[in-house]
Amino acid sequence: MIHNGNSCAAPEDNAELETLYRCDICQSTILERIDPVNRICRCGRCGYVFVNPRPTQREIVRFYSRSTQYDPWLEEETGRNALWNRRLRTILKYRQSGRLLDVGTGTGQFLAVARRHFEVHGTEVSSSGVKIARDRYGLSVFQGELGSTDFGCTFDVVTLFHVLEHVPSPSSTVGRCRELMSDEGILLIAVPNDIYRLRSVARQVLAGAGIGRYRCPKFHGVSRIALNGSQQEIHLSHFTPAVLRHLLSRHGLSVSATTLDPYYVGSCAKDEASARRRYHLHLLFYTLVGINLYDTMLVVARPTRTGTPQ
Repeated sequence: MIHNGNSCAAPEDNAELETLYRCDICQSTILERIDPVNRICRCGRCGYVFVNPRPTQREIVRFYSRSTQYDPWLEEETGRNALWNRRLRTILKYRQSGRLLDVGTGTGQFLAVARRHFEVHGTEVSSSGVKIARDRYGLSVFQGELGSTDFGCTFDVVTLFHVLEHVPSPSSTVGRCRELMSDEGILLIAVPNDIYRLRSVARQVLAGAGIGRYRCPKFHGVSRIALNGSQQEIHLSHFTPAVLRHLLSRHGLSVSATTLDPYYVGSCAKDEASARRRYHLHLLFYTLVGINLYDTMLVVARPTRTGTPQ
């Protein structure tokens, strides 16, 4: 059922598409079409923003399994090593040892960094990513979706670094993460801040004022999915802090900290320094004002003490 009878459907690309009729977060059938150009819908109850119709999971796996998918990562290996160490330092504020599960680990580079402190495990749907993890870093990574994995243990740390926006069901993914967490475990989720980042907010303001090219009926800041190789990433979901909190709460998790994810990888020392300054300026603004206008957000969650998933 689509709100006011408006279909979220759009002309098909040369790819398998599927249409959703319920919100994955709250199961509401009140879906509002907010950007027909880019196939963007929003739940009228909880505010979850997602692509609809969207490529099937089979198409997503095929896209991320291309032999050249992770070539840019390998070219930036030194810079990405610094990125993973920044994220590891965040984890070490909460846990210093134990079992760690990285969901959607890509090439496994983070696990190679984290194994200095943790017993590491990982999952990845991309066959090329799993091969690199094995051949380059000597890691045994499970190939497949998280829901089809039986580890036979629980984890003290579970990480989803820029993964939740890619999965077909964020709700199922978070629910499975909760099942795999120990009672004292932590879950770290980093996602893009597509909706509230400074660039998107500015474009929405310009669109509201009817200025220039921003007058077209688009949800600015969110691009149309393309599987032709022109994009390196495919984002099926676009989160806000409120939606993330709601999602976590529904699965028996409570947010214990929120911050910015230092996702930047500079192509040279000058670019790295510029990106670092920009990150720290946004972090200072967030610390003083409580508003995140940066490109990313990071949430740390723990199992709720009082109860069961809602």
